[in-house]
Amino acid sequence: MEDSEVNVKWRFTGFYGTPYTQDREESWATLKNLYHANDIPWIVAGDFNKIMYGFEKNGGLPRDENRMEAFRKALEDCQLYDMGFSKRWFTWERGNLLETNIQERLDRGVANTTWIHKKEAERRKENCFKFEAWSILEDSFEDEVKRLWDMIEGDFLQKMDLLRKGLQKWARQLLKNRKWRKKDLIERLSVLTEAERDDSNLAKLIDTKIQLNFEIEKEEYFWEQRACLNWLKLGDRNTRQRHNRIEKLQNENGGEAEDLVGLEGIAWTYFQNLFTAGVLTNMEYLLSEINRCISEEDNRMLIASYTGEEIREALFQMGSTKAPGEDSFPALFYQRCWPIVGKEVVDFCLHLLNGDMEVCPINLTRIVLILKVTNPTNMTHF
Repeated sequence: MEDSEVNVKWRFTGFYGTPYTQDREESWATLKNLYHANDIPWIVAGDFNKIMYGFEKNGGLPRDENRMEAFRKALEDCQLYDMGFSKRWFTWERGNLLETNIQERLDRGVANTTWIHKKEAERRKENCFKFEAWSILEDSFEDEVKRLWDMIEGDFLQKMDLLRKGLQKWARQLLKNRKWRKKDLIERLSVLTEAERDDSNLAKLIDTKIQLNFEIEKEEYFWEQRACLNWLKLGDRNTRQRHNRIEKLQNENGGEAEDLVGLEGIAWTYFQNLFTAGVLTNMEYLLSEINRCISEEDNRMLIASYTGEEIREALFQMGSTKAPGEDSFPALFYQRCWPIVGKEVVDFCLHLLNGDMEVCPINLTRIVLILKVTNPTNMTHF
């Protein structure tokens, strides 16, 4: 295929692996025949009918390690690497009862390094936006947010994404002018300080000092936010030494993974199992011996639907620049722009919290693993 807009050629291969074990080697041979040793971006996607690691299966008998190794070796020979996943981890499921249910990740997308680097560069370019705390001090900030918000159509998440892109362009233009403006104010202040004092001179002197203080305050916001981000990104020197890196992880079946996709899969499976309720038996005989301590009034309050005021109260109790979400907007943005975006924020949250909406579109988070030991090899080592 050829992308005429950027004049780039790339390959796409749709792949279906045989479901029959005796013919599996033929499938891998076909894939190898499609491999070309060149730098053209190449992506292969489809139903491979095989898992790469044991943790990609839940329920049923474990897969044969040698056959999984043959699949991994075929991808390695073709210089193809798993591209990860979003939303559902398992792509195939069978069995309606808990004891007979089997889930597997049989469908996937793999690509060569040229494709991965190309997409990673595009992703970094698209997601380079980080909300800058100093921007709220700009006189035009709220007007620009309102202009963009009223102009954009779509659901809440679509509007937030387009608002992010609009503010990115606006902030980029402001940054171009900021250094020049501060330098101009300092020069103007120097001239006014040397001049003889009169009413006009004093008024201009005070006004220039106020404007310069505003610029300095914006700069302080800028570096305060950067200091926090750099600490999170770099940590202290000890966290950057090699012995604190995750070189490999062991899954619950004893198998090991060293590549990024394998490490991600083991971590994903660990947390999924950690937060999944086990099989519940009849607990009535235990609960019957526990004295009731919640009144009817308290219970009505606990099971009541969430309200808009609770959403607002929770938001305004958050630290203004603490823990921005995946959209890079910290609580500060919503607090400052509440009169503009508040109604739609509340509507979105209420639909979600009261069970009227699928949680997948926003069910994203970042988890920081804190080491218990050096050279960790198991998720229990964090």
